[in-house]
Amino acid sequence: MQFPTLSRRLAPLVVVVALVGVVTACGDDGGSQDAAPTTTAAVDAEDQDESADGTDVDPIPNGTDDTVDAPAADATIEVTVAGGAVSGDTGRQEVAVGDTVVVRVTSDQADEVHLHGYDDTVAVAPGETAELQFLADIPGVWEIELESAGLLLTELAVS
Repeated sequence: MQFPTLSRRLAPLVVVVALVGVVTACGDDGGSQDAAPTTTAAVDAEDQDESADGTDVDPIPNGTDDTVDAPAADATIEVTVAGGAVSGDTGRQEVAVGDTVVVRVTSDQADEVHLHGYDDTVAVAPGETAELQFLADIPGVWEIELESAGLLLTELAVS
């Protein structure tokens, strides 16, 4: 029988597909037909730093945090609360509009540090230091307090 030209070209492919089917069927252990096949893929070390869309992604080395560093602070305010007394950068702290500000509060009691005007908060645990970082983009004078205790820590003047 004469195969048309296209069929003659496809004949080897049909044979390969048939052989793959036979080999696969012979390898069946009679187990469940519902079981999903498992595949193990080797990943080249060079390919590990590319996402599916081809953009560069740095792998996280040794389980360390791979976050982007926050911008450097233009102003840092540090306050400590012990026995109901506030020490450190108390009083009015002046910053410019557009400054990145970090407020660090160490407290001997659990509470929440609240920056009024920005309505930004951060929890502080006893004996720990809480850090609140923000962009000073709302002009005015704003209280920073230990919320539940109602304790004024400092005032922030943004101008």
